[in-house]
Parts: sequence; structure tokens; C-alpha cells
Amino acid sequence: METLAPRADYDAAQGKAGERLPVFPGGGALHAGMEVLHRLEQVRGRVAWPLRVLASAVAGGLSGIFLNVILPRSVLWWDQRVTDQVYAGDPRILPPPPSAGYTYRLPCGRMTAGGRAVGGVLYLGARGVRFDPHNRNRRRDREALVVEPLAGVQVDMVDAAVPAWVWWRRSVPRIRIRWPGGEAHFGVPGAPDLCRRLAAHVAALQRDPQSAGGQ
Repeated sequence: METLAPRADYDAAQGKAGERLPVFPGGGALHAGMEVLHRLEQVRGRVAWPLRVLASAVAGGLSGIFLNVILPRSVLWWDQRVTDQVYAGDPRILPPPPSAGYTYRLPCGRMTAGGRAVGGVLYLGARGVRFDPHNRNRRRDREALVVEPLAGVQVDMVDAAVPAWVWWRRSVPRIRIRWPGGEAHFGVPGAPDLCRRLAAHVAALQRDPQSAGGQ
């Protein structure tokens, strides 16, 4: 089974995300320090001001180390570990791939209505389209999406809105897969190029499953 996206694309996307992670909690250290100072101000009659300032500085420093160093590195490490397992098809977190009728696989995230990604693998073949979430998702998000047969399936791009806290962009490209009665959106690095490839594979499989390697 052919994997449609190289592993390097995921590494590049995760690296860019990791660079941005410390931006968001940057004010957390200041907030923590000010909060400690505020609490100590309420008992200033019993705590000398040098100790209040020192406690505030220590709290701010520790908070800064946690929020700007430990937390971003931990999130990035976990994300990379899960991506490694998904990309490799690790049976400890993924169900077995379809036994027949599927030719291509694409590690990606299926987007929920709230803009959250459910990680897993998208499969495509003459039999249809299938998305299997990995078991690191919440239990309620682990149900497979199965669209069979492939007839009527269409693939295109959409510009999806992003949450308000994502200050550096207003929308992000998503792959949209439509079928009679429904549709699903998927997030993946290099979405525009992969969308064109997916659409071409779908068209080829629909025209002639045998020649496209669908059986």
C-alpha cells in the first residue's frame, strides 16, 4: 500500500508548530508573578516587601520555565511520537489496514465541527474511502468513517476558518471528501498538492479500478 505523503512533510509542519507554541503562554509567567504578588499584598502586614518581590519573581520564573520550555517540548515530543506510530502503521495504536480493495494511505486528521483534528489514517482504493482513527484519540472519536462504494465520491479543497487565538492566519486549506449524503474535512501538511493527487487517484479508480491498482 502506497503512502501518499512523505514523513518529512509532517516533520516540517510540526517544527513550525513547535516554534509558535511558546508565543501563546509567554504572558503566563508575568501573570503568575503578578498573582503571587497580589496574594502577598493581601497579607503585606505580615510579609516584608523584599520577600514579596522575591516570591513574585520566583513564581514568575518557574512559571516561565514550565510554560515556555517544558510544556512546548512535551507537546511536540508527544505529537512526533504519535505521528511516528501512525506513519509506520503501529498496530498498538491503529487497527489493521483494510485487507483488500484499498491501494493508498494518508496519515491525516479528520476535522470536527469545533475545528479539532482526530488523528488517524485515510485509506483510498477501488472499494471506497475509509478513515480509521488511532486509539490515542478520545473514545468517542475512535469510530471509523467508511464510504463504499467509491462511485459518487468527490475530492476538493476548502478554506476552513481557524480559532480566534490563531493570530497569524485567518483560514487554513482542508481536503474535503464528499459523497452522496455527507462530507468530511481532513487536515494534512501540503493539503493543496495532496488534494490534487487524491482527486486524480479517485478519478482513475472510478474510471478503471484494475488499471489504477485498485484490486
